[in-house]
Amino acid sequence: MKKKFSLNDILNDKSKEKKKRNDFTIEYIHISKLIPDGNNFYSVDDVAELKDSILLIGLQQPLIVRKIEETDTYTVSIGHRRLKALTQIVEEGNKEFELIPCKVETEIDEIKNELRLIFTNSTSRILSDYEKTHQAMRIKELLSALKQKGVKLPGRLRDIVADTMKISKTQVARMESINNNLSNEFKEEFKNNNVNFSTAYEISGLQEEQQEEALKDYKEKGSITIKEVKDIKKNKPSSETTQTIVKTTITEEVTQKEPEQLTPDRLLNVYVCSAYSGEDEDYQKAIEYCKYVVAQGHIPFSNIVMLHSVLDGDHYEKMLQMLQVGFEMIRIVDEVWIFEEDGEITQDMLHQKELAKQLGKKILQIGGICEDG
Repeated sequence: MKKKFSLNDILNDKSKEKKKRNDFTIEYIHISKLIPDGNNFYSVDDVAELKDSILLIGLQQPLIVRKIEETDTYTVSIGHRRLKALTQIVEEGNKEFELIPCKVETEIDEIKNELRLIFTNSTSRILSDYEKTHQAMRIKELLSALKQKGVKLPGRLRDIVADTMKISKTQVARMESINNNLSNEFKEEFKNNNVNFSTAYEISGLQEEQQEEALKDYKEKGSITIKEVKDIKKNKPSSETTQTIVKTTITEEVTQKEPEQLTPDRLLNVYVCSAYSGEDEDYQKAIEYCKYVVAQGHIPFSNIVMLHSVLDGDHYEKMLQMLQVGFEMIRIVDEVWIFEEDGEITQDMLHQKELAKQLGKKILQIGGICEDG
């Protein structure tokens, strides 16, 4: 059976020789010299019990910090709740806690340091749905940065994130949808636990003006249900949906019909923008993406599905023809949906995205539809 990936596989990759020596020193540092890590997005609000414990038996674990170059201050890598509790204790007049025992790291890798911060928090507390979502996206970004630095990772990023957090790949895909598509206003409500995960995910599938409509209803009633979101999606199609007549080049002017010329129940034509290398696997993924568009109640357009088994010629010629047909499809559709795998977009996808921007198309970025892909 394949061993599941763990962040420890990266965080503990030092050689045995390095493990024999300490990469830190122990120092007592004044609390005023300690600065929370700006990358820490976890809540540190509830520290009452921790304060009582420190006052009763003292600080049992030192903070882990790293020195800020050319200053006498330190960034806290691990121990933000302890720092918050100690700060309150000192502010209440307990000056004996001003000097805090700290492990000062002497070898620093910023990416691995943040991964360790995430790993420590994820295993030592109960996280909110917002924190889990933010954590998943941040892990993915950091692993992608490691990958760009040449670190070999065992599998696709989405799979690694799922294994690390012990959740399904489908759940990671839902988190990506919330991260990429949910409006800032609803993200704030999600962060404050006023909107639950399932509702936030459902809202993230709405178009921009539909989210504005949902937000208006939410503010009026003080709540919103999944059923209400689905009703908005079903009964209130985009008022900005337009059918365009486009000339033959990217730079030529776009002529649009007025929205009122469209029937209210008109389905959207959606271009499926996805990676293609000529392999059957990419073709199968494109089919799944098209199925996803259909499930959302729209009509998919995919150059890959249309041409994978049709085009002949060498690889370069086939790829060029595929891209050209994709451009023409983008001209006639209403929206462009970009289907990312592992948060990576190919050069051809970037070209298509740029064309969509120039033509004023609505662009939606979606990840993780092919769970087993």
